[in-house]
Amino acid sequence: MKFIAFCTKGLEKIVEQEISERIPGVNIFAVEDKRVTFEIEIDFDRLTQLKTVDDLCIFVEKFENVSKFEDLLEKVDDLDFNQCVDVLEKYRKVDNTFSLTASFARTPIKPKEVIDSLSNKLSEKYSWKFTELDHSNFDIRVFIDKNVCLVGIRLT
Repeated sequence: MKFIAFCTKGLEKIVEQEISERIPGVNIFAVEDKRVTFEIEIDFDRLTQLKTVDDLCIFVEKFENVSKFEDLLEKVDDLDFNQCVDVLEKYRKVDNTFSLTASFARTPIKPKEVIDSLSNKLSEKYSWKFTELDHSNFDIRVFIDKNVCLVGIRLT
């Protein structure tokens, strides 16, 4: 399974080193600004013990050339989050609520408009209830840097 470890800018190599040392059999795909993407077959408990990671997500998808708000909405709406719920339920209880975390860098797309539109689309598509302030259940994280978009599901 693939994961994204988000971290403070400048700590990427330290995060990579900790992941390599603490998780046997890890395959690191990318070390980029504020994140390390890797794959491992392991139970989630070991991952949640990483100390240098700010946020840990199950990797869902990476989209290139996302420069417009409409492109992003269409691509994320095409994803099947039911599979993600099934995976997360192996680790912890999930109910019919969800939240969105959006963080963007070097893009004209605004997080607020993404959260507003995407929450409505996903509520309709899955009959889930959007909880704007409670990110403790099923939190979809959307991260855009320039025109690259990463989508993940927060593990913790």
